[in-house]
Amino acid sequence: DLKAAVAMAAKAWTGHSLEACKEAASKHESFNLVCIPPLVLLTFASLLTASQAVGATLSYAVEAYILIDILYNLAVPQCQPTAFRWGTIVVHHLLTAWLTLHPCLHPENNHMTAMWSVVEVNTLILTVNRKLKSAALTYAFYATWLGMRLLWYPYLTYLSHNIIRGWGAPLYGYAHLQIVASGVALCCLNWVWTGEVVWQLLSKSKAAKKA
Repeated sequence: DLKAAVAMAAKAWTGHSLEACKEAASKHESFNLVCIPPLVLLTFASLLTASQAVGATLSYAVEAYILIDILYNLAVPQCQPTAFRWGTIVVHHLLTAWLTLHPCLHPENNHMTAMWSVVEVNTLILTVNRKLKSAALTYAFYATWLGMRLLWYPYLTYLSHNIIRGWGAPLYGYAHLQIVASGVALCCLNWVWTGEVVWQLLSKSKAAKKA
């Protein structure tokens, strides 16, 4: 059955039991519940105040969180449900770390960090909902996924292209690729994850019909 298949997949992926994988995932969610709310607060503070100090704090905080979470995923890969998810998360984090490094090194552009990190609202809703399992939060998650990851991010990539070119970065130069190529890759990952979710929903629907 489906539960047995999930247990076998978890065992094959990490060598750990399904229970151990669930425990690792729960601990990772608790880690995110500690780290992500301050990032969301700093994001809105930066957007509302346009403060250089707040923007710089946010940039370094996002960079620190991403680097720590990369190490977390490398040390405890079973916190992710599949090897595919683990790989895409690590790639996502590496791209985000590279992108965020720019405003860290060039504080005149640290206002850009909040424009990207606003998507953490979606991540926070997902993490909270995994604990509370609320229908309202589920709808909020899908709404923010659509609005932030699938609509806002592509536009933001275009907007970031204009910002970084206006800043003086040569087209296809290092800074331009650091911002725009990272943005394009992150947009692609969002669509990959969307496809993964759709496939999972269809698989569950087929399994329910067979049952």
